[in-house]
Amino acid sequence: LKYLRARFALQRRDISFMDGAFMSSLVDLADYMKANWKLLCEDMRQGKINEEIRIDKEWRDRFTAMLPADPRRAGELEAEFEKGMNGIFPRIWKNLQAVCSIGTGGFAAYTKKMRTYTGKNIPFQFLTYAASEGMFATARHVNESSYVLIPDGGFFEFIPEKSEDPSDILTMDQLEPGERYEIVVTNLSGFYRYRIGDVVMVSGYYNEAPLLEFAYRKSQMLSIAGEKTNEEAVRWSLGKFIEDTGVNILDYSVYADTDTEPGHYVVLMEPDHIIPEEDIPRLRDALDDRLMQANPSYGAKVRTGVLKPMEIVFVQQDTYQLYRELMIVKGVSANQLKPVRVIDTPIKKKFFFGLRERY
Repeated sequence: LKYLRARFALQRRDISFMDGAFMSSLVDLADYMKANWKLLCEDMRQGKINEEIRIDKEWRDRFTAMLPADPRRAGELEAEFEKGMNGIFPRIWKNLQAVCSIGTGGFAAYTKKMRTYTGKNIPFQFLTYAASEGMFATARHVNESSYVLIPDGGFFEFIPEKSEDPSDILTMDQLEPGERYEIVVTNLSGFYRYRIGDVVMVSGYYNEAPLLEFAYRKSQMLSIAGEKTNEEAVRWSLGKFIEDTGVNILDYSVYADTDTEPGHYVVLMEPDHIIPEEDIPRLRDALDDRLMQANPSYGAKVRTGVLKPMEIVFVQQDTYQLYRELMIVKGVSANQLKPVRVIDTPIKKKFFFGLRERY
């Protein structure tokens, strides 16, 4: 499927926008082009589908008929790919105007990586804030991470993040900019006061509708000893870690290891190059310091010995892409695949720890 998507897209010169439900799917396609551009261009030159591509003969014949030989286009692409992948997309598609995909919150790491392929001048439209339960909010401007609540998309209520009482509930006109709330949805299909598990921050108002920014999912919170480390804290810490160390992290997950005494966090990361084993202690300390800063409760528990300092594990190249592909093979819709930020099942643990780098 990736081969065909890449081949059809590359063969056309008039692509004006890229669209995908989640930014991770667009990055996967871009990574495939990066790894296989020579094969794709050679097949384009000859008007064939490489025999290594597994596809039923009937469909192979059909698609081959749709992809005639185009040596000139193949040459154009090869010349651009040989210059490198930074800013490749506006170079191979001169009319590219925008990238449209959900790329905020847990997808922010993919958005950053997509920027290497698009360059800094192609605008990103982050589409909507939505879930299976309904459409909640829509993006107002390109390159903006906040969404305008859609008042008639359902009936929305909000529980203050710091409240311990779920009956302490507010309507959209009672929200305060800068505060965070758990969103509660009554949708048009019969769900009544459904707590979807998302925490959002109100960044302001657009006319009388609040502007929402996704903060984290409550189910993605780690709390071995009551420290309550949420996804946003981990995401911020990784961003600062990348700035501090220059180690570019393509994807990551966290595992709460309670088998040790005391417990500790294991942060699994996929870097863009192999990290020397002797660098790991220094990098571990750099990330742990940032997480202590992001969540003072975590820091206090590490300093007092309630928690052990974190462990970092580097996984092999393309580990996260392989996981997504396996989930799709198992029948999971690509439009439902979310980043694995917390390793919370034995299957995930076995998969990701099984692909750690061996030193």
